[in-house]
Amino acid sequence: TKACDFLDYALNKSNWNSVDIIVSNPPYIPSKDLEFLQPEVILYEDSRALDGGNDGLRIINSIILLGPLLFVPSGNKQIWLETDTSQ
Repeated sequence: TKACDFLDYALNKSNWNSVDIIVSNPPYIPSKDLEFLQPEVILYEDSRALDGGNDGLRIINSIILLGPLLFVPSGNKQIWLETDTSQ
């Protein structure tokens, strides 16, 4: 139950077959929409936690593609993500 950078973790083959469930609140806001966020979000949130790339799916796509490599064969094999309803 340790938070970490997903890509660093997933690309390390020694971590494959190591988790039951992936839970993530990845950056999912399209880069072009960042300027329209509420001021309190822009002022107090790290941009790395917000900017999801051109379509908002940069990290989400990585989780969906690489996540299955991480699952324990007999585990729950679930991915839970916070995303935008348009995604």
